[in-house]
Amino acid sequence: MGDLMLTGRGYRLKSRTVARSAATTIAVAAIMTPIACGSESEPGQTTATETRAVTSAEPSRNSTRSENAGESPTSQTEYLTDVEPLSFTYPAEGGPADINGKYYPRSVIEAVDKTSIPAVELEYNIGRRWDNFGAVIGIRDDSPSECSVKFDVFVDGKSVYQHVISIGDSVSISIRIHKSLRLKLSVSYAGPIEPREYCYAAWGDARLINKP
Repeated sequence: MGDLMLTGRGYRLKSRTVARSAATTIAVAAIMTPIACGSESEPGQTTATETRAVTSAEPSRNSTRSENAGESPTSQTEYLTDVEPLSFTYPAEGGPADINGKYYPRSVIEAVDKTSIPAVELEYNIGRRWDNFGAVIGIRDDSPSECSVKFDVFVDGKSVYQHVISIGDSVSISIRIHKSLRLKLSVSYAGPIEPREYCYAAWGDARLINKP
């Protein structure tokens, strides 16, 4: 079954045979790190927090449930797999991804390596309608073991979050984007050597959220 490729005009099927590796149980204590502080009342001000994800050894592919930390059942949510990007430097895939042994059915996935595609950017028009951006970031588990990727989030042209992740790790992020206009997601290869194949940087269940 093909993966979905995200393009400027929507999605198209991309054939791919995926060899998924068995995930190892990793339990890491939760951490909460403030990145930047902003006003509750002014548009364009942001606050970002990150939480180290805790994984289980057997991700379920029969359920669309995922860990959306801090999200109320009555929150209004729109997944970026359902949003057409305003612009991109290279097409991304939209669909399921195993990240650090856990399954995320609605992920935005960008392929990078050291030389041919060192960085990828996607920009979205979020129309000053959303309060938060949330995702679990990491490298898809079927990527080469030497993969290391830097994740960057920009809001209205301002860098609000960045983190370098190696394969086998994941971080849950929540970024306040109160009434901002543009959201840009950027990934770049951060490893010292050329990987054997592409590294698949994944924004697991990337979503826009309005809390009640």
